[in-house]
Amino acid sequence: MEFLIKGGVRADYVHPLFGSAARVAISLGHSHIVQGLIRCGHDANAQICLTDNRNMLLYAGELGRRGIMEFLLTLPEIQTGTEHEATKETALFWAAKRGWTEAVRLLLSNPGTEAGPAALEAAVKEGHEDIVRLLVARDDLEPNFGARRSCSLWLAVKHDRDWAVKLFLDRYAVNPNILIRDGETILVLAAKLGLVSIVRALLERDDVDLNYQALGWKKSALHYAATECQPDVVEALLESPSLDLKATYNGMLALEIAVCKRHHRCARLILERMDKADKDLEGALMLAVRGGSIDLVRLFLADAQIRNFLSYAFSLALCQAALEGATDMVRSMIKYDEIDPNRTYATCFSREDTALFAAIRRGHVAAARLVLSHPRLDINHTGFDGTVLGLLADRGDQRLMKDVLRNPNMDVNFRAQGYQDNIIVYRQGSDEPHGRFLGDFDMRLTWDDTPLLRAARKGFFISVRILLEDPRTDICATGSDQRTALWWAVHWNRESMVRRLLEADNKAVNMRDVEGWTPLHLAVNLSRSESMLRLLLKQQDVDPNITTEAGWTALHLAMLCCDTRTVEALLDHPEIDTSVRLRDGRTPSEVHAPGDCDCKSLFQSRNTGVEA
Repeated sequence: MEFLIKGGVRADYVHPLFGSAARVAISLGHSHIVQGLIRCGHDANAQICLTDNRNMLLYAGELGRRGIMEFLLTLPEIQTGTEHEATKETALFWAAKRGWTEAVRLLLSNPGTEAGPAALEAAVKEGHEDIVRLLVARDDLEPNFGARRSCSLWLAVKHDRDWAVKLFLDRYAVNPNILIRDGETILVLAAKLGLVSIVRALLERDDVDLNYQALGWKKSALHYAATECQPDVVEALLESPSLDLKATYNGMLALEIAVCKRHHRCARLILERMDKADKDLEGALMLAVRGGSIDLVRLFLADAQIRNFLSYAFSLALCQAALEGATDMVRSMIKYDEIDPNRTYATCFSREDTALFAAIRRGHVAAARLVLSHPRLDINHTGFDGTVLGLLADRGDQRLMKDVLRNPNMDVNFRAQGYQDNIIVYRQGSDEPHGRFLGDFDMRLTWDDTPLLRAARKGFFISVRILLEDPRTDICATGSDQRTALWWAVHWNRESMVRRLLEADNKAVNMRDVEGWTPLHLAVNLSRSESMLRLLLKQQDVDPNITTEAGWTALHLAMLCCDTRTVEALLDHPEIDTSVRLRDGRTPSEVHAPGDCDCKSLFQSRNTGVEA
């Protein structure tokens, strides 16, 4: 190399594509060539390429040529303050980034070196503590904490450099509550990232605001720790007596956030610090129940003081757990005397329900049976739609009916008072009964229905059968429309159920509804089977001559409907009276459908003594 230069070769020649010889030597890492160039008079501060202003020192640092950089720094004429035109990076930046402590020391000893914040940020980010301390010791260094989006203080927190945070706070007397990025303080950012060492370092100071809530999100350090499941940070924060546990984010306490996120350990730590008589614990408890977190619910249940103070909330929680079908949760709650299974709670059905009602409405059989086993359960508790037995009968739910009926205190005949339901109504367009037909389901208020009537009205005859097996059931009970279970069995054309009801108690065969209709009238009017009709007529106490409010007997209806088999069955009854007259004076023989009808001739042949 020296021979070529002495022979007339220009050492400072810069090739348009490859740059100078010094650039190529540094790129290849040939330090002996670089030294040879310097000995031959090459300017160490000369530009090494045509595209930018980099010199040998800056280029060596950029490419990580440590030996070349340290050699160049021994030159008295070397310029250390050159910045890259585009990136503004200096040799000090690269030495700090790569952790070259000796190179940094040499650079800082050069009066031309300016210790800028970029070098400090690079050293902090890479975790080079010795270099950070060398840079911080300079009086001319201005870190500009908070002025840059990625300042050295933010990087120290971001990369968990607790030593750097302490160093900055002590060296520059930085306010620990300074906003370093996105409206966050050092403590908030450290808690958010779960950096417990930095959190503890900050908590050693008296001037740290533990309860500061970041701009925009309004989250404090505790909120972030609870959200991100940082139990060690939560524990460290809770050691401070000045921590505000009642601060809210979006209306939620830190405890509620931990419960909602199912962060068990965080929730336990916060719960241990909170006042056990705090009404705000109710919200956290309900969140745990709705979230289906049995472990979190057991946290609350394990504390007797909480159970005593929040007994009402626990009762509501039991109702919510039953509504959700959380069997394990219900089983855990009913063990404690403080929890009342008879408390009502406004469920998603917009009704005030107990736990038992809620479980039944959702069809959670296992949860309902657990509540049924509670010794203090009021089995006759009434909601707006009656007792639980009435609800089961009304829904046709046979799985729990037998369990409820086993309770000796169950009022089998309790009458529900005025609940709205879709009920079957009959409409009549004229005075003629033949105009009656089954109408739509109407939403109406029903009154005084027993469970048996509710099941019969809906046509749930398995429920009717179960209720008939209980000797306490009043078979002849009527509702506000005076209709019996037998009346509804005829309506639904269930002959087997009609038979069972008559075998149990046949007094209902002559009972009239609010319009005077007996089951016999209904069977004739709806053209039920001949076997059902004869089953009704063969009852010992049946009266085939009962009239409706309009004066119609079953025989009048049969003649009007022109049903020969029905007329024949009625005429076969020994107590039939063919002379009963309507209000207008017509006998059954005078009531018949227009046109040809065999009923009139049948009537005349069977009743020769009656006026045709």
